[in-house]
Order: sequence, then C-alpha cells, then structure tokens
Amino acid sequence: MSFGSKARENKFVALAKCFYCLEAGDLLLHQCFRDLSEIDGKVIHMEPCSKCKEYMEQGIIFITIDSAKSDPNWHVTPPDSKLPRVNQFGREIPGSARGFIPNPFRTGGFAVVKEEAVRRFTTEPTLSTVLKHRWTFIEHEVAMHIGLVNRPAPTEGTAPAPPSDH
Repeated sequence: MSFGSKARENKFVALAKCFYCLEAGDLLLHQCFRDLSEIDGKVIHMEPCSKCKEYMEQGIIFITIDSAKSDPNWHVTPPDSKLPRVNQFGREIPGSARGFIPNPFRTGGFAVVKEEAVRRFTTEPTLSTVLKHRWTFIEHEVAMHIGLVNRPAPTEGTAPAPPSDH
C-alpha cells in the first residue's frame, strides 16, 4: 500500500467537540499519521472551549438533562474508556489516566447563571462542587421551574434545540 492510498483511507485530522456547548472544539492533527477518525466530531475531554471558559468566568453553566432518558449508570465511571486521551496535536498523553466523561441525555437547554444567584437556590454540599467546577447538569423540568429555560424538553423522536447564548 502506498502512502497516498493510506492517506485516503484514514483521517489524520479530527475536529473534537466542546463537552459543555457541544460546538466545534479542538482541531487535532496527528503528526505521525495515526488515524483519528474514531474521535472526529466527538467529545474527547472536559476542557472548555474559549467561549465556555468565558461563560465560566461570568457564572455557572447549567446544562439541562432528562434522567429518565439517560442510561441508568451515566454518572458511574466505567472501568475503561475506549477513546484515547490525546493532546491538541492528536498524540496520546503518556502516563495519563483516561478521563471519565459523563454523558446523560441532554435536552438542549444551556444557561449561564451568575454565582450570586446560584448561591441563593443551591445548598451544600452541591453548592461547593458547582462553584468549584463552574458547571452542572440540571433536570430540564427543574430548569423550567426556576426560569432557566422556557420550552418543554423535546419529546421522543425530536432533536433538542441547539444551545443559545444567554
């Protein structure tokens, strides 16, 4: 097999998604021509994109979910992850543990709430964790009840609306 035919079969460039907003995140280029097709278009780590970093400086990111539609163990760390942990150049990070990325069913709600407001409606021990990490999942119905989102969760067979800037 010539190099040219190998290049057509494999992807040496991948565009990963931001864990928080699910928009385009890191552009990965493997310098040794390793196939990156398995990570193209997927979330590969929990580092926020530049936009979400700004949101985290402004307040706390709330991402709406539906636990009833989520895998029952979405929050439990699996014994091994299939996706390699890579840096921005597409190289596997040596000696690093593969990170767990929680993946509940998202309903499309995305809001940034000022820290002062979060302190008013969140209590310990949840409050400390949310303030430390600057993001949290929230049930869609709860988010509607407190005014973070104003539309019902998508029903079966419909795609969630894309995140909007708040």
